[in-house]
Amino acid sequence: MKKKSIKTLIVGLVSLTLISFSTVTAFAANLSDIICSYSPKAVHITNDYNLKDYLSNSSKNSLNIADYAKSNYVLKYSEPIDVTRTSMAIEIIGHVYPDKIAKYLPFGLGNIITKHTSIIDIGEKSVDSNRWIWDSIAAVIGDNFDNSRRANSRSVNSLKFKMNTEQHVDEIIKNPKNKNLKLNKDIMIKVQKDIDNNTIDPILLKAIEN
Repeated sequence: MKKKSIKTLIVGLVSLTLISFSTVTAFAANLSDIICSYSPKAVHITNDYNLKDYLSNSSKNSLNIADYAKSNYVLKYSEPIDVTRTSMAIEIIGHVYPDKIAKYLPFGLGNIITKHTSIIDIGEKSVDSNRWIWDSIAAVIGDNFDNSRRANSRSVNSLKFKMNTEQHVDEIIKNPKNKNLKLNKDIMIKVQKDIDNNTIDPILLKAIEN
């Protein structure tokens, strides 16, 4: 009777260990678990549990995915995809956490753009009719982040502070690095206002931190 009890206890402990181990490993998504496919001028990312879990570990992992996808695209097509890493990272965040960006979108587009899809299609503007949305959000967030990292950020931010929101957005649009982007001023103003008022969701700012 005693031997049977010990055997039962051992079996129970082993089972519990296996269950605990499988639970831990199930929640440990890595970059290699993210499923990406590629077509000319586009990257397609599977919006599944692994993607959500990987992003939950760190919001800046959206940048890691963008870098991973962009690198693999070059390997496949021997040329870079014409989508910035920030825009790609923001689009990933936008589809996984649609509530974070829905308020910036024009009326009627929020439900269409941010609805849950099993595949996130990220393409160049010639094949992706929604590229302007993600580029517009990314341009503002990227500009504010770049300013905060400059050695003379205090003087730069002081100058920006003296501008009103619309003037600041105009400066971003005029930036030479954005000359080839189709940007929407209304979206950009909404994002900039949230940044100025410290009401922007932190996940969007952290998404582009290196």
